[in-house]
Amino acid sequence: MKMERYQNELEYAIKAAVQAGEVLKKEKLAEVDAADGRDIKLVMDRKSEAVIMECLEETGIPVLSEECGFRGGSEENLKKGKLWIIDPLDGSANYWKGMRELACVSVALWENGKPVLGVVNRFYCDELFSGVAGAGAWLSIFMGSRICGCLRAAWLISSNPMKS
Repeated sequence: MKMERYQNELEYAIKAAVQAGEVLKKEKLAEVDAADGRDIKLVMDRKSEAVIMECLEETGIPVLSEECGFRGGSEENLKKGKLWIIDPLDGSANYWKGMRELACVSVALWENGKPVLGVVNRFYCDELFSGVAGAGAWLSIFMGSRICGCLRAAWLISSNPMKS
């Protein structure tokens, strides 16, 4: 599969993951919406989901979300046609416990029962992972208000302890 085939969908997935990550990064409190054993749902799960759904709505592709199930489609879409599969706050428990570096936003596109692209926004660490089947995978690093698409443009500052 070539990158060009899914370029439009990849742009939508990146936009959705970045905007949802911005909402999650700004929130200081993590209010529990529902709990069932070890599984918790936060108010932020639903806020992030709303942002993603709004971004992906223009594509006309059905969505399967961890929070609300199918929107605009059914289980048939798992095997035939295109289907967005999203986890608006992957790692809700970590987010709730304040370990936000272990939480992310996940957006994937399946076609005819197979994954064709994915985006993971590790928002607290300013890292965006994306990939397209048959084309490759990438890491973009957020630098201030822009994304650095390659490591050659990034700065890494490090120091080594002095030997005594």
